[in-house]
Parts: sequence; C-alpha cells; structure tokens
Amino acid sequence: MTARQIGAPLGHQQVERGKTYRDTRPFWTKTKEELRSPLAGWLGLVGVGLGWFVPAIDGALILAAPAVAAWVVLRPDRLPLHMPRYSGLKDANDLNPKDRKPRQANGILYLGTEARTRRQLWMTSDAARQHAAIPGTTGSGKTTAIVSLMTNALAHGSGCIFVDAKGDNTVYGDVLALARRFGLDDQVLALNFLAASGTRDSNTFNPFATGNADAIREMLVSQLGEQSANDSNGVFRDRAVGLIGTVVPALVWMRDTHGIPINIDAIRYATDLRWIGTLARHKVFLIRNPGSNQAIERRVEDIPDDVLWPLQAYLGELPGYDSSLEWNAQKENKPSEQHGYAKMYFSRVFTQLGVSLGHIFSAETADIIMRDVVLNRRILIVILPSLENSSDSLAGLGKIVVASLRGVMAQLLGAKLHGSASEVFKLKAGAGDAPFQIFFDELAAYVTDGMDRMLAMGRGLNCMFWISFQDLPGLTARIGEKAFSLLGNANLTHALRLQDAMKTREWLEQQADKVEVTQATRVENDGYGYYNGSGAEVREVSRLPWNDLQSLIEGEAVTMFGGRVIHSKTFFADINGRSGEVRRARPVMLPSPKTGHGVDPDAETWGIVETLENGDFQIETASSAFPPAVAALIGRIANENHRDSKALMGDVSTTLTDLSDYLRATTAHGHGEGNTPFAGMLAWGRVQRDDNKDESLVPAQPMDGAFLGKVEQLERLVGSRTGRTPRRRAVLVLATRDQLSSLPADTSGAKGESEKEILAAFRKLGGRLQA
Repeated sequence: MTARQIGAPLGHQQVERGKTYRDTRPFWTKTKEELRSPLAGWLGLVGVGLGWFVPAIDGALILAAPAVAAWVVLRPDRLPLHMPRYSGLKDANDLNPKDRKPRQANGILYLGTEARTRRQLWMTSDAARQHAAIPGTTGSGKTTAIVSLMTNALAHGSGCIFVDAKGDNTVYGDVLALARRFGLDDQVLALNFLAASGTRDSNTFNPFATGNADAIREMLVSQLGEQSANDSNGVFRDRAVGLIGTVVPALVWMRDTHGIPINIDAIRYATDLRWIGTLARHKVFLIRNPGSNQAIERRVEDIPDDVLWPLQAYLGELPGYDSSLEWNAQKENKPSEQHGYAKMYFSRVFTQLGVSLGHIFSAETADIIMRDVVLNRRILIVILPSLENSSDSLAGLGKIVVASLRGVMAQLLGAKLHGSASEVFKLKAGAGDAPFQIFFDELAAYVTDGMDRMLAMGRGLNCMFWISFQDLPGLTARIGEKAFSLLGNANLTHALRLQDAMKTREWLEQQADKVEVTQATRVENDGYGYYNGSGAEVREVSRLPWNDLQSLIEGEAVTMFGGRVIHSKTFFADINGRSGEVRRARPVMLPSPKTGHGVDPDAETWGIVETLENGDFQIETASSAFPPAVAALIGRIANENHRDSKALMGDVSTTLTDLSDYLRATTAHGHGEGNTPFAGMLAWGRVQRDDNKDESLVPAQPMDGAFLGKVEQLERLVGSRTGRTPRRRAVLVLATRDQLSSLPADTSGAKGESEKEILAAFRKLGGRLQA
C-alpha cells in the first residue's frame, strides 16, 4: 500500500504559538505582573516549605515575607476593564474628561474573568450604554452567554428584552428559572411565535395599541421588505404605502379621541374601499362587528379636516373615481380594481398576523405593551420560528418587535421644547442607575434598516444593546454596508469561537489592529537540539491571531474595549430550566369601554350631569305603606342634622315594636358584628332593656372609623349623660337608617330616570374615566 503524501506541516513540525516572542520588559516589571497572578500564592507556599526543610533561611523569610505580603496587599488594584462599585476604590481605567483623574469605581456589569490572571471584568453603566457585539459560530455558546449576562439585569432589579431567532423554547425555561431565582418570575412575558406543533401558547401582543400614526405606518411598511430596484409594480407598492398612510391617521384619531381600539383586524377592515368611502363622504366610522355582516356605524362630525382630507384625496387619486357618487355606485369598476392592487400588497401581512398568528395579534387589549416593558423594566422573551417560516416571514416577525421598540424609543426622546424642565424632560428613561438591556440573538435573521440609529440614540435613553450574530456576511446580505455602521456603534466586542475566515476575520483583525513585538528570528543547534537564537528583532503582528479565535471552547472569548484586547472567560450562570413546573404569566388585561355607535363619551358625561342638576330622576319611595308609627320616623331618621335629638330618641323607643315587626317581615339581616374590631364595644352598647327585646336591628357593614364618628356625633346630640343609653340609642338610630335604606323602592307611577339607571350610568362613566 502506498503511503499518503502530506505536504502541509504536521503538528510536531509547527512552532508552538507565542514561543518565538521575547519579553523585553525589565525584571522588576515582569515580577510585579506575575505577582498579580495565582503564582503569588504558590510562591508563598514554596517559601514555607523551604523554611521547613532548610531552617537556616527562616530568618531571611521572616524579614522578606511581611514586606512582600504588604506590597501585594497594599498595591493599587487595577483590573483589565473597570473596578466594581463595591470596592470603593479609584478606577485608573475610568478617567474624568475634565482633568483625566481617576474617578470613583462604578462597575456594575460583570462579564467574567481574564483567562490568565483570573481578574474580574467589570463595566460601568456609562461604558455598558456604548453597546456590545457578540460574534460567534454555532456551538460557541452565544445563547448561554446571553442568558448568563442577563443575570446582571435581574441582579439590578431591572428587566430586559431577549429576541431569540433559533426558535427553541428551552431558552424560555432557562430565563424563567433565572427570574425565579431573583423573585421576578411574575415579570416574565413570552412572545412565542412557534405554532407548527399545533400548540399556541403565548402572551398576546398588539403593537398598534399605542404609538402615533407614523410609527404604526412604518411598522406595517417594514413588513413589505426592501423594494427591488427593478420592481415593475413599484407604482402599486407606492400606492399601498399611501393607502396605509391614509387610513392609519383616522384609526389613531378614533383610538385617542373615542376609545376605539386598533388591532390587525381593524387595520385590515379599514383598508376596504367601503370603509374609506363611507368615512370620507358621510363622516361615518365603520366598526367591524364580529359574527355579524352588519358593521357598527358611528357618526363622527368632529373629525378634523387634516384627518379626513387625506381619505378624500386618496379616493380622488384613484383612476376613474367620481367623488360625487357613492363608493359602490361608480360608473366603472376601474377604481375598485386599482384599489385592490394596492390592498393586495398587504394581503400576506394581514394573513400572517391576523390568521396564522391571530391568537397573538388579534387582541385589542394585549398582555405585552412595549412601552410598559421598557419603562417598567419587565422581562420579555421573544421566540421567533426559524424553521416554520421563510426567511422573509421570519424577518418580518422580528421587524415587528424591533419596529415596536423603535417607536417606544422615539416617543421617549420627547418633542416638547417649551415649559418647565420637569415637564419637558419627565419621560426620559435614563433616570435608572443601571441600563435597560436588550439582547438580539441571531440578529442576521431579522436585522432591519435603522437599527444603527437605535443604538446611537439608545445611549441617551439608558438602553444597552447586545448584538449577537454568527458572521458578518449574514448582516451585509440584508442591510448591505449599513452593517458596518451598526457594528460601529458597539464599543465592546466579545468574540467567541468563529469560523468565517473572510469578512468576519478581516473586520475583527482590523478592529484589534496590529502591535509591535520582539520576536526571535532564527533557531540554532548546539549539537544536543534546537533552541531559539539569542537575537530578536521588532516586528508588527496582529493582536488577534485568527487561530486564537478558532481554537476557543464554549464560553471562552476575546474581549476588546477601549483599545484593550483581553483573552477572557465569560461568566456562566449554571441554570437548569428544564425541570419542575414551568408556568407562564397570564396578566388580566382590562379593556377600555367600547360605546359602539352611541354618543360621544363627553356627551354622555354631560347628560348625566344635566339629569342630576335638573332633578329629572325618580324619587325612591317604599314599596308598601309603613305603619303609622314608623312612617313618622322616616323624615327624622333620614336627617342626621335633626336638632331635637331627645324627641328623636323617644320616637325610636316608642315605635320600636312596630318598627321591628315591619323590618322582620320585609328584611332578614344577620348581626355580622363578629368580623369587626368594634364588636365588643357595640355589643356593650346594645344591652337589652325591658322596652327592647328585639335583636333584628343591626347597623350595616362596614363598621369602620366613619361609622364610629357618626356614633360619637349622635352621642353628643343626646346630651351630657354617660353610660350605655346614649350609645345604644345612637347605634339604634344608625341601624334603623340602614334598614330603611335597604328597602325596595316603589317606582310605580314615577317619572324620569330611575335610581338604578342613574347608578348604571355612573358605573359606566367611572369605568371610562378610569380607562
């Protein structure tokens, strides 16, 4: 058999990496560096051992050991990046721009340790808000590193957003287990787009519930993808964009003014020509009525002209449309055909969001509100279906989340320029000490144009972005050269194992730059073997050899920040979210009132006020006639300001039997005093007397502080007498009043609105004001 010929250098023929470099630093400098490593501890143990076996050197060790220990302990500490805040020391790597003096240590974000010296890697909040990139090939540990780094946010009592494009629900289990460790599992929200298995388990998300018209329009247009330069139907695409830009302002105005919510079904319904024609011509807003072919009509005479005019202009721009005729009475079908071509561009979007993922996007009042997630720092996990959808559909789902987040950031930037500073700058999200962290895993699957601006503005909004991707070509394939602008906003690069030796290698090597080193130039042989020659020369080499990145194992990385290249090991949070019970948070979202085709909320409010002012309501009377003795009490008991208190109490005593018989026949009440802290006092005040053998008169609940105040007031009205009688009579009066107030009303023959109708109107009004 012929042996295989290999021309490449084999392992034993290769020079070990780094062996040809020469350390030309002074001896004392090298010694100080080594004493910063774990070698210092071993040297101490060696010294103790030598002192045991060679007692003659004990004296020298006794003198030298304290000096070396004092130097090691008292030397200025300096970590590769920043010093942690809890150290309370000055940070030589964090200089004040004013005078370049070290500032107080402020590291709050823990990344891991340096590989050789095991020194910790910390980042300040200011450095963290300069964002980070995590390039790494499959199996390098990107997702595990992200979940571990997420511990920083939870340790701060904050939240984060994690968008995972691999479509694996085990990530949700790990994050939930981590959140439970910090007592934040009730803050975890899951946006799960996985539906191929038939199980649809996700929190609902309505990105159109908040935000202005421009943000909603951009969110929908982003679903169309990038327009091709040679698109022959570009005119219809432009008309489709114009269609959305026409109907969305009307929907937003109805949402903000009349409380009509917006979801994907409402937007799809609003793109119908009937909807546009009815609103533009008659100022009648059509509301989709599920389960019925008849829409809910609502007249909106107060619709602004700047909202109505674009609708009228759109109809006028349709070829062949006659604005003097109804939408369904046109002379030809051409307007409807042209409108159909424009509407057709969004058919795929409406089908995916409203049908395939309708269990998520069709909700009017959703569980997930992106503004709430960012401002209240909740934990949002987004799971994208990498295998269920095409690349464009997957990118579209990711873009919805990104566009919704970008809309929230745009709102938080603020637009007001006049007024008090507290009002102008009150909604800034940067008030927190720690940044709100946003993790984009496998970004190449859903990267979109404009993300570079999100990173640029995120610093001022106290947001930190982590960008994770496999290689640079994946990003450039979607957004072209803008990928370099996106990565240019990330000042921290935490590179894991990589394989792409083309663009990704070139980008990292240029970022690490080159450095001059002293390197041996030849190998000599003295007859016993080869060794490096004594001569060396200065050469320029890359600070990041590509083989170093290819040989990394899971969790190992090369960290670059501020011109420093650090061979590091990522912090690992040993979490197992694949055991025990896994429960998803299910918020109870209360919808805002929907009045349908009724009058405006303001008109309803003024109607209730007018009814009360005019006295146009029914006066409640008893359902049956009172006994003569009881009827005389009604006016007195209803008036708590009655000044003739002795006569009132006498009337109560003289008519007690008739009153008790009447109440016993019409109502049945229990005592209920055992549930109140005042039961003993009230029982003592209601001691039985010869003229009061009845136990049916009990004050209504609650017997709280307000009740005791009324008891005290009635006691003062009785006079200066002390003892049980004043309190017993006061309780008896209140009990009588409560019993009489609970009697059914006689509404026969009365005119105007009933009390029940007024109370129902008040409940409706209170719910609207609360919403």
